[in-house]
Amino acid sequence: MSSVPESLVRDQLQTRRRWLSRAVETGAEDPEIHRLLSAVDAALGRLDRGTFGLCKSCGDPIEQDRLAADPLLEFCLDHLSLEEQRALEADMDLASRVQAELLPRRSLSSAGWRAGHVYEPAGPVSGDYCDVLTLPDGRFFFAVGDASGKGVSASLLMAQLHALLRALLPLGLRPEETAARASHVLCESTLPSHYATLACGWASPEGDVVLVNAGHVPPLCVGKEEVRWIGASGLPLGLFCDQSFRAVEVTLRPGELLVLCTDGLTETRNPSGEEFGRARLEEAARALEGSPPEEAAAGLAAAAAAFRAGGRRADDLTVLVIQRTA
Repeated sequence: MSSVPESLVRDQLQTRRRWLSRAVETGAEDPEIHRLLSAVDAALGRLDRGTFGLCKSCGDPIEQDRLAADPLLEFCLDHLSLEEQRALEADMDLASRVQAELLPRRSLSSAGWRAGHVYEPAGPVSGDYCDVLTLPDGRFFFAVGDASGKGVSASLLMAQLHALLRALLPLGLRPEETAARASHVLCESTLPSHYATLACGWASPEGDVVLVNAGHVPPLCVGKEEVRWIGASGLPLGLFCDQSFRAVEVTLRPGELLVLCTDGLTETRNPSGEEFGRARLEEAARALEGSPPEEAAAGLAAAAAAFRAGGRRADDLTVLVIQRTA
């Protein structure tokens, strides 16, 4: 049995069966409806036997992100037919291109601010979220997030978070209010196992920054005199429908950097199994003090890659750096 909640899967399948049965009862002759009805019945049978989520060919668990998206699946990726493999490759290619369109430009400037980012998916699609844009009132919005899970399901949650925050921004809410509303929607509209960490904020032309951290790696402020972590981490978005968040306010001096990243950076491991960690991130950021944000983001990603020493990256990696320019 897969780790997808059985009660939710059963409810979903039974709902689909009711709709398909109604279509058959009204005289629908479409062979596809009869095929889907048989597939739903077969999936319900696997639930009853305790074999749901296990590959029909090898008996190993089917990938969770695929199963969450399609509970009718019977085979793991290693045992797809050639036609299914080609269809999956086409779908992943399309998903990758769509996700790339959601990213901000590599370099972006606004009144008193400049931003640069690095976005490195571990696979064809990513669960990392990154956004930067100038609001109508002149403030600079920035955000980095990380959706739970891997692969397709994480990328879909990332896209939902992107759309949700873009819809909330015109309301003019404070960061903690925006996070609370986003969390409420995610909690009500996704599976219990789906949540997202998020660090986001608003930067004013005067250098003031208001940010909120929902279970994410804390942002790092890099200046000539010190490197400091900003704010404590709260709970991720989507865990509870009524959770609240606390905002932190800081002021950046001209030239100072604010670094946001996903745990794909801090949890990068070297061949000995050591994590890159926050201490190494702080050291690497200190060495990049005063650099343009594009160079700083690239430098931090390069530091993690050097630490990995040719090893495979196990997680998506995103770095966003914003700099006060005036």
